Amino acid sequence: MSCTKDFFNEDKAKYPRHDFSKRQEILIKSVRGEAGSAVYYLTDNTGQFTKMIMAYRPINIIDGVYSISLYTNYNSVLQPARQYALKLIVFILLIISLFIIVIIFLFRISKKYTKFQTEALYFKNIAKKTGEIKKQKNEFKALYEEYKNLNTELIIAKEEVEKNEKKYKTLVENQGEGLIMVNLNETITFANPAAERIFETDKLVGINLSEFVLGDQLQLIRTQTKDRVKGEKSSYELDIELKNHIKKSLLVTATPIFEGEKVIQTLGLFRDITKLKTIEKNLIKLTTAVEQSANMVIITDANGTIEYVNKEFSKVSGYSKNEVIGKNPNILKSGKHSDAFYQKLWRTIKSKKEWKGEIQNKKKNGELYWESAIIAPVLNNNGDIINFIIIKEDITERKLYEKKMFDAIVKTEEREKKRFAVDLHDGLGPILSAAKIYAEALKSENNTRVKKQILKKFEQVINEAIASTQEIANNISPHILKNFGLTAAINSFCSKISGTLISIGVASNTENRFNEDVEISLYRVLIELINNTLKHADASLIKINIKEEKQDLFIRYIDNGVGFDVKKVMAESEGMGIKNIINRINFINGKIDIKSDLNKGTLIEITIPLIRREV
Repeated sequence: MSCTKDFFNEDKAKYPRHDFSKRQEILIKSVRGEAGSAVYYLTDNTGQFTKMIMAYRPINIIDGVYSISLYTNYNSVLQPARQYALKLIVFILLIISLFIIVIIFLFRISKKYTKFQTEALYFKNIAKKTGEIKKQKNEFKALYEEYKNLNTELIIAKEEVEKNEKKYKTLVENQGEGLIMVNLNETITFANPAAERIFETDKLVGINLSEFVLGDQLQLIRTQTKDRVKGEKSSYELDIELKNHIKKSLLVTATPIFEGEKVIQTLGLFRDITKLKTIEKNLIKLTTAVEQSANMVIITDANGTIEYVNKEFSKVSGYSKNEVIGKNPNILKSGKHSDAFYQKLWRTIKSKKEWKGEIQNKKKNGELYWESAIIAPVLNNNGDIINFIIIKEDITERKLYEKKMFDAIVKTEEREKKRFAVDLHDGLGPILSAAKIYAEALKSENNTRVKKQILKKFEQVINEAIASTQEIANNISPHILKNFGLTAAINSFCSKISGTLISIGVASNTENRFNEDVEISLYRVLIELINNTLKHADASLIKINIKEEKQDLFIRYIDNGVGFDVKKVMAESEGMGIKNIINRINFINGKIDIKSDLNKGTLIEITIPLIRREV
């Protein structure tokens, strides 16, 4: 049958205690278009139980009215106890069924869960392995990239090593200094070409150092090797002797070579300092000589600034080294020379030429002194001036002596001129006057016999003039000295003077000829000594002894005159005759010793180093 909403309302009034939700659910399903059947129970207010069976199907809805199918009603009235028992049984069965369903469900769930867990673990392991594989793949990829980079770097490094090896090999082979490697047994394991050149051999490898190194020097190497084993580096000088007995000095720098923490060899870098040692020795000698030199030595830079002075400079000038280093030599200027003088000096040395001359300078205390100076430029390899060396000698005393000598020479020359004039006037004057008279007489005389007499007299006068001229000339430079030597000339001169008033004796063991300067100087000295004796000594005896022995000529001059005070005469200007004698002896590198006392005569001894003259 079909029913409407009122059907449900009627049942609700009849069965108010019952929940009609089941029927509403059926209705909803039918409205949705579903078909089926259902069993449900209804209970009224009196507790009567009604079983309902309903079949349902959807019916078209017309004007909003729901349509359902018929339902069957089982009207059975049950007792309440029975109903309760039945409910209890149903409830128990329901609980049991529910329990079984839960167990089955739990079993299935457990089984599925176990399977799921196994599968999850499997997939987790697969995922893990997949992640590890992916990670390993990434790591492998990274390693591969790193390998490629390292391989590239290795190739570049190899090329760089080969390049550096070639460079270092070239460097070692072309090294100017020797390079060797020596093991702990003192055997050479490596040597570069420079080392072989220094040791003057074609092969050093395999040779023991004892073949080259001198005995005490070998002990030095062994002492140094002990330091090398400790890992220490050192430098020292070493002397060696080659097979050709040539000795050399080497400057060695030794460095240990390690294998791990153990020293296995020594690397020796050395250079030949033989020439440097020789130069050093010569330099020490030169420095000592310069420092101890009796001459003043100054070294300046290219601008004339003082860099060095020796002790003699400080001694003469009064300036210490610290007072002049860094200053210009013009601090010594005396103001006695013009600016043009110094400009010319500076131009000369700046043109790389040597300057020589005499300069009057001023000491620190203001005292003037004379110097004989040589200024020489010092050039480097490029020909540039880097220093000036000034060598100076204090010639103040010499200048004073030369002045006195000059004055004495001038006086002597004037005296000789006067004497020569007197000789000419007294000796040749009357003769020449007579010759003039006879010459005039020949012009005016016509008598032949008288002319002959006048001519004869004129000839005699001319001969006398010639003789007088020769005599005067002999006093200047005797022909006997020129032709026969010193001994013959002295004998000839003394023979003319010696007589009743004074006796002159000459003794000699040689007739040899000597250097012309020596002969002339000694002749003038002896004539001057004789002249002084004749003029001042009031002597009656002169003895001259000339003796040649080995390479020296000894002259001993003695007179028995009144004598004189040598120091006093030398200090006075009148003593220039003695000083002239001394100067002549010094001129020929001789020595003279003068001894004289008042009323005891005079002794003069002269020593001359000989230079023979070939006749």
